[in-house]
Amino acid sequence: MKGGVGFWYDLVLKWDDPAESIAPLTDQQRDVISEFGALAYERPLPRKFLVMEEVSSDRRRCLSSGEFYSDSEDEYIAEDDRVRSDSFAALEEDDFCIATAHQFLTWYDSLEKDMILDEVSSYAKYLANLRRTGLTCVEAQRTVEGVIDDLQKLLVAQETVCKETNLLHAACEKLLEEQEAMSGKAEKINEELKYFEIVENLPVFDSFGSIQSSDFISTLAKLDAATEFFREHASYKDSSEYLSKCDAALYRGLVMVRGFVSASLVNAFEEIYPWVTTGGSFLGGGAPQKKEQIRALNVDQAYPYLYARFSANSATLKRCVAEIECRVKSFALAEGILSDIHGFYFSKRKQLIVPVFQSQMKEIVEECAFFYRSESMIYELNIHFPRDKCSMLRSGSHALKAVCHDEAELFGHFFSSQNTGALSQFLAELSGVVYDCFRPIFVHVVHLETLTELCVVGKAELMDVRSNDTNKEWMEPFNEMLTQILEDVRERLVYATHVFIKRDITGFSPSAGDLAYPEKLKMMEEIARTCVADGNSSRSSTVKSVFSMDTKNLRSHTGASPADLMGMWYPVVKRTLVCLSKLHRSLDKTSFQGLSQEALSACVAALVNAAERIPKLNAAHSYMDADLFLIKHLLILREQIHPFNSEFIIKEMAMDFSKMKDAAKRLLTKRHLLRFGAPSAILELLLEGVPDVIELVLDSKKDIDMQLKCSCADLIFHTVSTVTKPLNAFVDDYKETKNVVDHGTVGMVCTAAVRNLKSILPTYLSQLRLYLANADTEFILFRPVKLGILNAFHSFDTLTKELYSEEECRIINCPPKQQLNVMMANMAL
Repeated sequence: MKGGVGFWYDLVLKWDDPAESIAPLTDQQRDVISEFGALAYERPLPRKFLVMEEVSSDRRRCLSSGEFYSDSEDEYIAEDDRVRSDSFAALEEDDFCIATAHQFLTWYDSLEKDMILDEVSSYAKYLANLRRTGLTCVEAQRTVEGVIDDLQKLLVAQETVCKETNLLHAACEKLLEEQEAMSGKAEKINEELKYFEIVENLPVFDSFGSIQSSDFISTLAKLDAATEFFREHASYKDSSEYLSKCDAALYRGLVMVRGFVSASLVNAFEEIYPWVTTGGSFLGGGAPQKKEQIRALNVDQAYPYLYARFSANSATLKRCVAEIECRVKSFALAEGILSDIHGFYFSKRKQLIVPVFQSQMKEIVEECAFFYRSESMIYELNIHFPRDKCSMLRSGSHALKAVCHDEAELFGHFFSSQNTGALSQFLAELSGVVYDCFRPIFVHVVHLETLTELCVVGKAELMDVRSNDTNKEWMEPFNEMLTQILEDVRERLVYATHVFIKRDITGFSPSAGDLAYPEKLKMMEEIARTCVADGNSSRSSTVKSVFSMDTKNLRSHTGASPADLMGMWYPVVKRTLVCLSKLHRSLDKTSFQGLSQEALSACVAALVNAAERIPKLNAAHSYMDADLFLIKHLLILREQIHPFNSEFIIKEMAMDFSKMKDAAKRLLTKRHLLRFGAPSAILELLLEGVPDVIELVLDSKKDIDMQLKCSCADLIFHTVSTVTKPLNAFVDDYKETKNVVDHGTVGMVCTAAVRNLKSILPTYLSQLRLYLANADTEFILFRPVKLGILNAFHSFDTLTKELYSEEECRIINCPPKQQLNVMMANMAL
């Protein structure tokens, strides 16, 4: 602690030191203090402060001498006060005289010291208190230092104890870890020894009754766990030996399951089979009927036996089989055992269901045909019952679908897995029963209508199966069987269509009645006119039904004539369109295009042949009847094939041997057949005589359009040339000979042409109405005829005006263009 009064006095002096002030004052504060000081100096001191002034002088003396009073400080201060009061009193009482400046300065110095002591009196008292407090603090400091030393010793001791404690804890934790590790190892050893004990202490199951116990199932589970353990720890000693024991024991257990399932299936089979084969007449304890009296039940009658009673023990067997199914992936021999069970199951099911199902298929055939004796009667079946094949196919498909569904459900009662090849193979064998029963009948069908209906029924059944997504797995064999039957029927349909085209279209021999045009059309108009006049609607419907036949849905849109409405088409056209309408809904697009192209080509050829024979059969028939007959039926063909929405195009590959032909000709003309170093004929034949492969595109629509265009052109040309024959002869004769004949003869030529116009053109127009009965088509065929006639008369008129005078032209009297237009317009009306 810092020392005496001098120290504190220095602090007081530095309180307002300008250089290093302890409590610096602001300028305003200094001004206030200066003002107070000036006022203090101007006023005299009170009397009571005079004694204090004396005391202060004494204290100043003590402070200047550095003395320190600790015990009797209060008395000393009081003494100073008294002395200072005495000095002022002495001065006032003239005890102390100030005569000289030295005396004044001495008195003033003492007074100043007294004043200073008076100012620092409180500080001195505070300093005394501080000293006392300092002593107390020193003592306390010493005590605290002793306590700190003790605490340091305690801290060192604590650290030593903590270290030793931590070491003890670490040692304990290490011991605990070692104990836990040893316990884990012991548990692991016990756990692994458990698998060895399982193999060593396997229970013995020597009867099928023990298979249904819970111990048997738990033993198999333990064997699975042991097998997995020995496979994962193949490095253990004797692991392979124990693994072999586990596999052998597991195999014995699964074989026992197989034996139990097989025995249960045999018991169910032996219980049900007599009922199914004897029609329910065999009762327990009695003898079955004789073999010739045994007749299998149908599926409906045998259903309670085939499914309900057969699956009576299915829940128990399914639990046993599930033990094999769950080990198929983990145990290699389990798959073979499961396959054996599947095979045995389906062999028993085959013995039960196949005879019943075959009997049902024969009943379906008998219901549709009333008899079914042998395959030799198939032709008789097709002849007498051509339309019952569809109901036969539909009934057989529904029966097979029901049996497949029932067998799949029964299989699910015994086995957990539905997706198995054995089930599909068994259902395929059942489907084969239907296929073997129906195919010999279907492949001998000769009627196109029956074959097309069979295709429609087959497609409907297939669509029904494919639309049901839940039946995809077990219905796949049914789908394949139905698809195969449909393919066979379509193949037969293609063959029958070829035969039909060859026999009924290409080989059609028309009678005189078939080619009686326009007599047939006129007869139909007369009948229609009579029906309208008499109001005999029943007669009209009868006539219409007689002539419509199969073409009731194939009405030509060329017009509304009675011939079109009542089906007065050429038989070849009618047969072709009926055939195409049936094929379109039965065959795929590619097959239909090929057959339709062949049928249309044959039909067009038959129409051309018939058109050529019309004028030859009757002299009254002209070229006009033949051309209009061909145009009418070509228009019908073109319009009726449009709804099929098919291209009627086929592509064929052909060989072009023209290069080989040219090379062979050059080979025969050249002398040097083979020469080295020069061109030779044989080498050219080998290099240039290779045939080319070309692609031929056959388009029936284009063929019809081209034939129609050619027929229309022939009709127009024949009509125009017939009407203008005199005019054309006159013009051609003049161009060849340049001889100018008499104008009277020319007038006769013009008169003959006008006469032809008035007689032939109305006939032409009436024939157009009779054959076509369509104003637009009639106008299309009339307009070029009109233009041809106008051009012929115009050429004739131009030539006459060049060769003859105006007077002679008036005598020739060639009608002008306006008059011809009016004349032909009146004829058209």
